[in-house]
Amino acid sequence: MTTKPLGDCPICLGVMAPAGIHPVLGPVYRICPACYAPCRTCNGDAVWPAQLGAFEYLTDALYALGFAIDLCRGCLGVLDIHPATTEVTR
Repeated sequence: MTTKPLGDCPICLGVMAPAGIHPVLGPVYRICPACYAPCRTCNGDAVWPAQLGAFEYLTDALYALGFAIDLCRGCLGVLDIHPATTEVTR
């Protein structure tokens, strides 16, 4: 993993770079590809909501509405939001 002094990267804000607007999460960020190597588990596909403080409430609200969130096991970013299922997959 390579790092640069804070403020030297034109892409990111510290560690996170803007990744657009997610239809459910709203504004999202990803790990800056110019400053850090991508997660080995998700290959840098995971995103984080801009409002991290409300993440626990978001997951609870989505679950109450019948949705589930898939998190990357390597970096704990959001990979997918989909209808919840009780079916066991392997």
